[in-house]
Amino acid sequence: MTERDMELAGFLAVTRYLSREQIERLMFPGRVKSRSSTRLGQLTKEVRGLPAILKELGYATNEGWKNVFGLTVMPHALRQEA
Repeated sequence: MTERDMELAGFLAVTRYLSREQIERLMFPGRVKSRSSTRLGQLTKEVRGLPAILKELGYATNEGWKNVFGLTVMPHALRQEA
C-alpha cells in the first residue's frame, strides 16, 4: 500500500464516497485516466490474501449512472496490515 493509497483512504474516511473524477483531481492531477483506472481497479480487488481496500458502487441520477468509491475498511486497520 502506497502513501498515496493511505492519503486516499484518509479522504474517503472523511467524505465516505468520492467519484472517479474527484479521486482523479485529488490523487492523480495531470496524469492520464488509464493510470487512475488501473490503480483504482487494483484497490478494489483482494491481493495476496489481503482484502480489497475500496468498493465501487453505482447509483442512478437524472444525468445517468454514476459510480463512486468507498472504503471497505477504516484507515487505522490499513496501517496495521501494512
